[in-house]
Amino acid sequence: MFQDADAVVHLAAVPDPAASWDRLLPPNVIGAYHVAQAAADVGVRRLVLASSLHAVSAVPETTQVRGDDAPRPGNLYGATKAWAEALGAWVAATTSTTVVALRIGYFAIEPPDLEQVAKRDLTAWLSPRDAAELVRAAVESEGLTFVVANGISANRFRRADLESDRTAPRLPPARRRLGLRLTSCGVVNFTASANVES
Repeated sequence: MFQDADAVVHLAAVPDPAASWDRLLPPNVIGAYHVAQAAADVGVRRLVLASSLHAVSAVPETTQVRGDDAPRPGNLYGATKAWAEALGAWVAATTSTTVVALRIGYFAIEPPDLEQVAKRDLTAWLSPRDAAELVRAAVESEGLTFVVANGISANRFRRADLESDRTAPRLPPARRRLGLRLTSCGVVNFTASANVES
């Protein structure tokens, strides 16, 4: 299926935190496995898997989550995203395919309105422009084997920690402008602001 592909980006899933196991199992568990296995079988250089901040949604809201935090899902959907991260770790540890798992926040076209969404979603907003840059950087970043990356825009209040790697080596200048950094421990944090000029 992926023969001669340089990278595979797997974003398909049921993204509903209230979804039943019967709805989640085919795309989020079985589908994720088949994509990861197929990418590994043909030696794809990079596999990018969509995880979610729901993989750590049971972490108290007063605590910022980091890319290197162990999964702590607060619902079945989050558990399936923790499964995607585990699949990525397995593929990276047992094959030549490198993996980036993106803990995607609250993706929406416009910044959320506090009166219309939960505070948790407001602090985890990911703009379309930042999402596209996040996926591009996940595909193109070098020097990693397995990484879990938080994917949110540079919101005023942030559910996910984007500052813990300030002293880490930076990626090339095009990415530096957007604040993407690679830490020595292998955690990528994406800190682009939605109003950054390209």
